[in-house]
Formats: sequence, C-alpha cells, structure tokens
Amino acid sequence: MKKMFCVLFGILLLVSSVIQAQVLEAENVQELSKDARKGELVNFWYNPEARDFVLIFAREKGKNVINEVYQFDYDLKLTNQETLEQSAIRDKYPDAVVVETAPSGTWNNPKVVRTDPAITGQIVLAQGTLTREWAKMVEDKGNYRYTTHYWKYNFEEQQRVTPKFEGIFQLPEGAPALVVKMAKKAAEKIVQLAVSTDEPTAEVTTGRQNFVYPSLWTRTRDYAGASGDILIVGRSDQMDYKTKEPKQVFVLLQYSAEDLSQKHYETFELEFLQDVAFKQVLPDGSMVLVFAPIGGPGVKGKSPNPSAYFYVRVGKDATLMEKIPFESKGGLWVIQNAVLNNNNEVILYGAAVEKKKDKYFNMAGGVVQGSCDNIQIMKIANGAVSYLTSVNLKDLEGKVKKPGNQKKAESYAGKDFTMSNSCTQTTSGDFLFSGQTADHSALHIFQFGANGDFKGQYVINTEKQVKETPIDYTLFENPDKQTVTIYLAELTGVDKGRQLKYPRLATINVGNISVSEIMSCGFGKKGEFFLDDMYPTTLIDDGAKVVFFSRDAKDANIWLGRVKLGN
Repeated sequence: MKKMFCVLFGILLLVSSVIQAQVLEAENVQELSKDARKGELVNFWYNPEARDFVLIFAREKGKNVINEVYQFDYDLKLTNQETLEQSAIRDKYPDAVVVETAPSGTWNNPKVVRTDPAITGQIVLAQGTLTREWAKMVEDKGNYRYTTHYWKYNFEEQQRVTPKFEGIFQLPEGAPALVVKMAKKAAEKIVQLAVSTDEPTAEVTTGRQNFVYPSLWTRTRDYAGASGDILIVGRSDQMDYKTKEPKQVFVLLQYSAEDLSQKHYETFELEFLQDVAFKQVLPDGSMVLVFAPIGGPGVKGKSPNPSAYFYVRVGKDATLMEKIPFESKGGLWVIQNAVLNNNNEVILYGAAVEKKKDKYFNMAGGVVQGSCDNIQIMKIANGAVSYLTSVNLKDLEGKVKKPGNQKKAESYAGKDFTMSNSCTQTTSGDFLFSGQTADHSALHIFQFGANGDFKGQYVINTEKQVKETPIDYTLFENPDKQTVTIYLAELTGVDKGRQLKYPRLATINVGNISVSEIMSCGFGKKGEFFLDDMYPTTLIDDGAKVVFFSRDAKDANIWLGRVKLGN
C-alpha cells in the first residue's frame, strides 16, 4: 500500500514554511488528451517514496468509464500516460477511487441537541436524532463539469425541555399575587447568550469536493469522537429590591444529547450591567466570551468606566474556568478573533476606537472595523492578563514593510478595512494576523512579539484582483521555523462561472522583520494558467516545497510548478 499525501483542493490551508526568497525550481506544461479534457480529475496523489505524482481523469463513454492516467516525476516531467478501462484501473492503481459512493463508516442516527430560542428569548432545548443522506450534484461549467458530493443532514425532533433559573427569588412582603407571579416568571427565564455542541448540524454540507479519500469526504468532525452534549451560556435578569437596581445572573448549563438530562448547572455574576461583546468556541471545546459594560441615559447599575471589560472562559463541561477583569487601552474594542496556543494561552486581537473610549458598548452606534484608530492585542495566561498592547495609526505607519518589487505600500488607515481570522503563531512565539482593504487592493499583516510588542506591518498589494471579490490568501510558518509564507490566489476574472486565479508568494523573515520580493506562478511567459478547485495544490518534502497544478482557460493544457519555501 502506498504511503500518500492527500490533496488539498483550490486554496489549501497549508501548514508549512517559507524562505528568504521562494524559488521556482521546476515547471512544465502538459497537453491533455481529448478524453481527459472532457472528463473529471477523479484521483490525485503524491508518493513521497517514489517521488512521483499521479493524476487520473475519468470520462463516461457510453456504458463504459475511460480513465486517462498521467504520471509525473519529481521534476514534473511526464513519465507515463495511458488509457485504462474501469475494470483495470484498480489492478494497476490499488489506491484509486473509482466508484462514487458514500464514505464507509458507521452512522447510527446519533442523538443531538438543538436550541430553539422562543420569541420571548427563553431558551428551549430540542433533542432528537440526526439522519443523513448521501447526495450528488452535477454542474456543467463550460469545458468540463463539476461533481459535488455531500451529506444532506436532517434533524428529527423527539422531545423538548425549557431550562429555568434556579436561584432564590424574593419580593417585598405584601406584593400582589399577580405581581409575584409575573416577576417570578421573568426571573426564571434564561436568555441565550452563547451555545455550542461538538456535532454536525442539520445544515452542514461538504462543499465542493470532486474526489477525496474517505477521511476527507466531509468537513464535519467524526461523530465517534463527539458527545453531542450541548453547552449553554445564558442570562437571568433579576432585580435587587433593596437597591431598586437591576441585577444580572449568568448561567452555565450542560445537557445530555442522550436523554436531555442536565449534567451541569453553575452561575456567576459580574460587576455592573454587562453585554456580550465577543464570543467564540476554541478548538478544545471551551468557549471565550468578552463582556462590555452597558450604559446610557437613565440606566441603573451601569459601570462608571465604559472600558472596564470582563474576559470569561467556560469549559466544554460548562464549568467556569476564568473570569478576569481588564480595561481596554484602545477604547471601544471590536474583537475579531480568539486563538488558543499550545500552552493553553488565549490571544485576542482586533481594531479599537480610542476616540470612543467614553462610549458604552451598547451606545456605540454600530462601530465597525471601518472606523478605528488603533489595533489591540491581548494574551491571557495562567489566569491573568499577560499583556495588553494597543498600537495607534502613527506607530503602525512607522513600521511598514513591502516586497522589494512592489512600488508603494500604504499603511493601515483604520477605515475601509476588514480584519480576518487568518493568524499564525510562530515557533519563536511571534503572532501574525491580517486583514484587507475594502476595495481588495492590498493585504496587511501585523506582527507582534512573544511579549506583545509590535514589530512590523507588511503590506502586499494585489496585482490583478477583481475589486468586488475578497482576496483569497493564507499564511503559514515554514519548516525552517524562521520564515512565514504569504500565499495569495490572485483573481483576474471569471470565465463560465469559474474564478480565474493564479498563485503569488512572498516570504516574511520573522527575525529581521523583512519580506522578500513577491513571485507569481503559472501566469506569464509560458501562458496563462489558473488555480481551480478541480486541480490540486499540495505540500511535499515535509512542507519545504509546494507543487501547483493549474489549467488554461480552455482546459487543454495544465501547468505544473514546484516552488521551494523557506531557507
């Protein structure tokens, strides 16, 4: 049995490395046969022992299936081309996928839990089973067709339960019975703030994947490794009848998917009235929430400091792990992402508005990342704030870096900009996150050190990007542990419903805060070849090199390129 690396389609979220200046080591243009052009690429693999690549195109011809096989060596030269009937393909290539059937594996209509907030805001839990059906959709796209395989999920409800706040409820003596009843009902209500479960939902599909090995058929996690239990963070709105001021009690709940039994119940309180400004589930199943003060004219129980936030982390078993107060340096903070590192530390980042430091979160008037004047990053470690760094626009502008073959670079301006969840943590402890301008003309990458110190801003201008479409890109550390690759899929247009993209790469040297020249691949003197979700992009040699497969607009030829990354 061959030892293989599986393909990563279209834009691969690579985890690898980059160099001081990436190098195109090998390339080749291969003409495809008529059958290959009219068929589908149904198999691809790289054999690291033989150091060769195999692509198999399949085409239905009458009642038969014709397989066109192309084999390339390490330097991307064609070493074998042959046509095989369906009956012979497995004999020569045992690893080939020749039948479009549902992935193998056990599926026992698992029990799951959903939340169904009522009109009143009260959480209602629905428990039932998850059924699925293997589906296929074929789309004609000009010169060839896409085949989409996916699971259709359906949720079949079996029972419901309504969680209630179990705290002590008190009213002044002599209160009318109707008032007592209404107040008690309001106090028992739990309003949903956040919810998570480790199961696929009824709306999950696999997306476009023409062929993959069984472990990659679906983007949802394997059901066997999940419980189906549900974690809920809720709030009960109370009244302190002694002070006549509102009071909030936050409730943590866990319910079993098996029988809807309550597995955990816990409450906590925060100083002054708070609202959820950010929430996110981390890879370990825990949940991060950041609470911001609520205020405004006539609001009782409000914090005197609009920047007095609370960081809360809840375990996947609904236990309170951390409750940490902190004050935002950058003012009103629009948190973009929370990242969990290998040391169980959490890093949060996003843009902020210092000029609205005196504004309460609920009174900010819809502040978005398009009107900010600084960037803020915070790390939580060992139950405390490790660092909280705010960098203003002037400091950002003073550390702009650009590729040597790029004419100009404009610094982040705090407006017309969208920050993303694309981030990279390096072995050295540095942290890089990114965003792009509203017109998609430039990519900005911000580098912070292990202690939260701002090191540099890298600006990569797009070349032929269609302005209405976001930049497709990824960042990843190279095996040399000294550099980071910037990988963009540059968009030149759309042809018959297919996006025309080509790869561009640059390398960041994390240590000396520099960026290499940016390089374009497969789009130049040898013609115009485009990335496609039908053709693979894959890392080889433990991530030290990347191999691209691109096609021309007529699907008559493919371009193969091997690029060395890192030092």
